[in-house]
Amino acid sequence: MPFNRMHGELIEALGPGHRIAPTKNWSDTKLFAASVLRAHDAFRTAGAMLPISITEDDALVQTYTRSRHVAFIFRRVIAGKEMFHVDVLQLTPGQVSELVMAKRWDDPKIN
Repeated sequence: MPFNRMHGELIEALGPGHRIAPTKNWSDTKLFAASVLRAHDAFRTAGAMLPISITEDDALVQTYTRSRHVAFIFRRVIAGKEMFHVDVLQLTPGQVSELVMAKRWDDPKIN
């Protein structure tokens, strides 16, 4: 089942107060690159065949501006079964400031 790109995916630990961010706005960041590596490891451990490629269509980015979290959610079908890897990062105030200046982080639009 594809991602719900309209309303996002509920991450119980963070609740519903998120904003969907375009993956292309994050795909060139160090945060996203590190998260992709963790997703590769998780999918490899789950039995994915190598090489593992992750495209923008395989990822969903959700920002939680009130709590300063970003969630990178990756999807992959492994042996006919849909698998997800969710990487939640707590951002520092400095990281948020850099993201605001880069126009990757703004006022919350609650879904």
